[in-house]
Amino acid sequence: MKFKIVEEVKKYPEHFGIFNYKFRPDGTLDVFENVTLWERNLTVLPFKFGKVDGYFLCDNNYLVSLEGAPYEVGDFYCHHNKLTSLEYAPEIVNGDFFLRYE
Repeated sequence: MKFKIVEEVKKYPEHFGIFNYKFRPDGTLDVFENVTLWERNLTVLPFKFGKVDGYFLCDNNYLVSLEGAPYEVGDFYCHHNKLTSLEYAPEIVNGDFFLRYE
């Protein structure tokens, strides 16, 4: 039952404040605006992101992995999580890359 709920949410980026987007045939989500996923109690990212034209905020969650993080992004902010590695971090960052844990 839990899996079904997660799959249902994945179909609706609007639930995460994402309105200007396009899904690729492989399910990757390209976003043509900023993505703000901070303080949502996330343990995983809700989508496999491709290119995000603006900034990507995923700070103040409980992420243990960056799996699903954008391949390319403007600015990337992902502090105050439970990450143990930078695997899956964006490969192209056209601005700031800020990742810190205290």
